[in-house]
Amino acid sequence: MEKLAAQLRDTRTKAGWERRFSAPEAFLAGTRRLYACLQEEWTAPGATRPLYADFLDLVARPEAAALFRESAGHWSRLAELARAAGRDAGPGGDTEARARRALFDEFATLVEHALALERRAVTLLRAGRTP
Repeated sequence: MEKLAAQLRDTRTKAGWERRFSAPEAFLAGTRRLYACLQEEWTAPGATRPLYADFLDLVARPEAAALFRESAGHWSRLAELARAAGRDAGPGGDTEARARRALFDEFATLVEHALALERRAVTLLRAGRTP
């Protein structure tokens, strides 16, 4: 998650989404794939966090479960933004580049929020206690 957030914010290197997905076709492919990876393929909706939260509820870890459910909301929001952006991919240009940069920053913020929540949940789980 840290690596994804860093790549989303990276405006200088080839690893950054700014350069990697600068062409309209690449942007469309990238946002479609991001949506699919978070909601459909290789995972369940909400990047599988709701399912994990259900498990944590079953093993009497409701505080950690709540944090993973909250994290799921961030992942689902990111996926929906990616899906909408993919539909709206334009031919390029300065306006589109600024919009793409703002979108990547929003993606990164959502990832960072999810990461913070999941770190708190892991801390609770490692401690073997609930607050």
